[in-house]
Amino acid sequence: NVDLALIPAFADANRSFRLRVTPQPNTSFGSVFADELSIGPAGGWLADIVLPTRVRVSARLFDHAGLPLEGASVTAHTATGFVWSLDIAQQDAVSRIDLPTTIVAADGSFVVWLDPLVPDAVTLYDLEVNPPAGARLPRWTIPAVRIDPEARALDGVDLGDLEQPSPAFVRGEVLDPSGAPLPGASVSIFELPTDGSVCDELGGPDGCAPPAIPRGTWTADEDGVVRCVLPRP
Repeated sequence: NVDLALIPAFADANRSFRLRVTPQPNTSFGSVFADELSIGPAGGWLADIVLPTRVRVSARLFDHAGLPLEGASVTAHTATGFVWSLDIAQQDAVSRIDLPTTIVAADGSFVVWLDPLVPDAVTLYDLEVNPPAGARLPRWTIPAVRIDPEARALDGVDLGDLEQPSPAFVRGEVLDPSGAPLPGASVSIFELPTDGSVCDELGGPDGCAPPAIPRGTWTADEDGVVRCVLPRP
């Protein structure tokens, strides 16, 4: 049971509230976004809130050499095009959800539980894969994972076996205006889409710029040298 402290209504009219319930991200219990509560001048009991079921998404990840990607992290993000398709109130609700992160097991397998965010419509997620700390492997994205509300009645979504792109090794120096190295400097790299039509394809707003894709952040060593690992095309 949960006790809620709400502002009561006046004697002649009820006061309305919106209810949002967000369970822990790595559970099978889904979120509730916009249930309306009508509160009178006195306290009372609410009706039971029945949480929907999230969809189980699974896959097995392997590096470019065919080895399981043990220890990598997988984090879900709502896909940009999906967010653009929502109205302002829905975007606000979606932005408040704690999305799950999970760790890849020794056999390369992982499971995340994802909400069907809009009733009777497909939700799209991108899954960001970060390699284990110290691994010379690139960060990459599994795009546009489809979560159909009807998938809850099935055995989830199995993405099968997925192979990470092969790595490209990039080296550079970070220098100050006098040419001296800057140890400890942070370098972030983003991939810029080359096709400007992506905004139209994703239903972007007027004046939209294609969203950049984060590929990683690295720290320069004591000589100002930074070594980056990027996914090959």
